[in-house]
Amino acid sequence: MRKMTLDTLARMVQKGFLETAKQADLLALEKRVDNLEKQVEYGFAAVAEEFKNVRAQLKDIDIRAADVLDLQLRMDNVEKRLKIQ
Repeated sequence: MRKMTLDTLARMVQKGFLETAKQADLLALEKRVDNLEKQVEYGFAAVAEEFKNVRAQLKDIDIRAADVLDLQLRMDNVEKRLKIQ
């Protein structure tokens, strides 16, 4: 086994420091993650709003379908009384 010299150890430590992420790199990465998080939150809020609109439209369709069914039953009664069928 080879003896480690102080110079070899110093080069190894320096190489380790050079390969380690710097604080500025981490801050930049944190900003990017924060930005992505905000975009995702905005996207989910937009989707939730759209679902709210769809639900309101479906409720309106249900009401209109009930109105059509009611009118159809009334028309059937009128036709029976007038013996149109």
